[in-house]
Formats: sequence, structure tokens, C-alpha cells
Amino acid sequence: MSSARRTVLALKRWLGGGYRSAQRSIAHVVFERGLQSTESPDVSSGFLYLARGLRGSRIDSADVLLDYGSGRGRVLLRAAHLPFARVTGVELDRQDCAMARANAEVLAASGRMRCGEIEVLQVDATAWTVPDDVTYIYMFNPFRGEIFRAVLARVIESLDRRPRALTLIYANPTCSGDVIATGRFERVRASRWPRPDKPNQRVEVFKTIGGRR
Repeated sequence: MSSARRTVLALKRWLGGGYRSAQRSIAHVVFERGLQSTESPDVSSGFLYLARGLRGSRIDSADVLLDYGSGRGRVLLRAAHLPFARVTGVELDRQDCAMARANAEVLAASGRMRCGEIEVLQVDATAWTVPDDVTYIYMFNPFRGEIFRAVLARVIESLDRRPRALTLIYANPTCSGDVIATGRFERVRASRWPRPDKPNQRVEVFKTIGGRR
């Protein structure tokens, strides 16, 4: 175990039930200064989920990230601090999309954005065509059952059009078996940190089998 991880675990034990609150406060100070609330009324993916999924990745201007169920843009805003060519959020709720776009404009004006573009789309993910330049997909358990499998089918269609390396970061992975069942992805890493006893804090990382850029 790395010294950084030991430090964070010690901090979590010290904070006890306040760990989640502390995480939100750090995210607000570092990534969300001057923005409207990025916390959805129901549940919002913390910025550490994305960081855990991207661990070891080298992001550059050839990479594009797609966030399914992007809500008010918390993950999009975090990803925009990295040198992606574009970060795209797909969300069905109109009000969440409006808030995410407003926050993206504030971030762009602040000079703290490193990605080339933030795009927020109000679309039905089951029918939406996945762009063929997407190299990273992030999802925090946004769909289940037939809807999830329909979304995966759109992803596979994009891979068929343009075979490439694609990384799928799946937080709270309740339907990871459906990802494996496509025959196009392999699980390369699973992160249970910092709470192995909390399944909703698990992050699994999948990569395309035999994909190429």
C-alpha cells in the first residue's frame, strides 16, 4: 500500500462519518469555485470516482471522455481540468443539463479549464449515436437492465465503425456482467477503496479487447 493511500485511509478513520462531507468540500474548493451546485438532488458521483478510474492513464489531446448520466456536470467539470480534446455529458433531465451548461461556461471563463470543449447533450442514451472519437466512457450506475444493454449496443456500434482502444470506467457497477457479456471488453482493474464494505463505492475499469487507436 502506498504512503498516499495510507494517509487517506488514516484521514478517513479520523474523520469518521464526515469523510464524505470533507470530500465534497475539497471538490468545491479545488474544482467548483464560483459554480452553481453540481450535486443532484438524488445522488451525485464524487470526483474521486473518476480519479480512481483514470489512475495510471495518460490523457492527451487525442482523448475524448463521455459521461453517461452526467447530471449537473460534476464529473464533466473535474474531467475538464485534464487535457481531453472534449468531454461530453449525456443527460435526460432538462434542468440538470441547463445547470451543467451554465457551470461549463463559468469554468471556461475562469481560465482553469484544460480540455478543448465541454459538451452537454439532452438526449435519450439508448438511441443516441456514440461519436467514433470517444476513448473514455464514465458512468456511475446510470442505467440497468434493458436500458443499460441498449446503451452498450450503441457503444459496440461505434467500436464496429471504428475499432479502437476504449476505456470504460464503471462506478457502482451493478451490471458489470452485461459489459463482459458483450465479448468486447475485459475487466482490467477493480477498486474497492476506500470502503471495501460499500459496494456502491466500487469502481471497475474495462478496456476493449484487441482495440487500437
